[in-house]
Amino acid sequence: MKKGTIGPLLVLAVVGIGVVWTLSRGKAPRPPAPVSASPATEQSPTPARVALEVLVQSGGAPVADAKVGVALGDDLVATGVTGSDGRVALRDLAPGRLRLIVAHPRHVRHERGIEVGAGEITVELAAAGWLRARVLDPGGRAVAAASVQILGPSGKERARCETDAEGVCEIGELEPGTLDVQAFTGRHRPLRGSVEIVERGRATEHTFRLSEGRTLSGRVVDDRGAAVPGAKVGSSDDTGGFTTADDAGRFELGGLGDEPINVFAMATGFAPRHVRGLRPGSANVELRLEKPSSLEASVELASAAKSLMVSVCARDAHFAKEICVDRRIVEPPEREIVLEGLPSGTFDLVLEAEGHHVERTRVVLSPAQRAKLGRLRLRAAP
Repeated sequence: MKKGTIGPLLVLAVVGIGVVWTLSRGKAPRPPAPVSASPATEQSPTPARVALEVLVQSGGAPVADAKVGVALGDDLVATGVTGSDGRVALRDLAPGRLRLIVAHPRHVRHERGIEVGAGEITVELAAAGWLRARVLDPGGRAVAAASVQILGPSGKERARCETDAEGVCEIGELEPGTLDVQAFTGRHRPLRGSVEIVERGRATEHTFRLSEGRTLSGRVVDDRGAAVPGAKVGSSDDTGGFTTADDAGRFELGGLGDEPINVFAMATGFAPRHVRGLRPGSANVELRLEKPSSLEASVELASAAKSLMVSVCARDAHFAKEICVDRRIVEPPEREIVLEGLPSGTFDLVLEAEGHHVERTRVVLSPAQRAKLGRLRLRAAP
């Protein structure tokens, strides 16, 4: 059975570009004569594109292989890598205010606002420490494709690397201090610990020796109890792996710790199933999939809006927060909403549009049934 690690990010960017044409009419051609253009008809010249020369150094010495980029907001508009002389040219830039970003694993990341124009910018990078992690299995053999994480105070991932064939990977740009680190594979028990980055300009080595993890096994079946071969089963926890059910619907998740985990199952033609708090070591777990639910509604906005966000959400007691099982953007003038592939249960249909109040409508979804909500109206915000 195929195993791996999973991770969740979806970013939706919508960029509009307006083009203006100037149309003019004239009579038959005449001999050229001096013409004085009025301010109303005179067009401003297009600003010339420029190249930005960047020199990256540390302690006065050039830094090769530094990644250099300039961004407008969150969007990178140009990138490059420094050569052995520490220089890179970012070409075809429009003059203006941009954000300069310089990164190198052996140095502290550098960001600042700049005014782009002709000329050269020098960036002085401060030395940083880096973590060189080695991951071994219970027999002391190197583990390839293992994930090593640096975790923040809340347990969220700050940085990650994946081990090579020698079981080694590196995470750079680190300031001195104590780091919370974790290694996992989806086949072994996750191992967590702390590492002290003592000095800038040198590597801190840390070895993770993993142990065999616990397992959780069972079957994926449909609403009649028949096997669902090929279903994807996995743990939605950060260190969880995934597997594929065999022809009899059987699955086994390995590399688990002792704490309860959250397990999902999904297959074509069925709604996804999520089960909370299953304890590793359990066998004969049954994950029963249902035919998907759907809903439809007609939405009326009180005023014009660029887009409408539509979400299907419910309060999850396990995570103590609202979890959305579907979320998408609908662009006006589209008003008819149809959402399919939903799990059964009680949810809120949440409608959000700029300049309007957020509207929530409670809906009960049943397997293989479509809930028809009729016309829903968003009120204008004051």
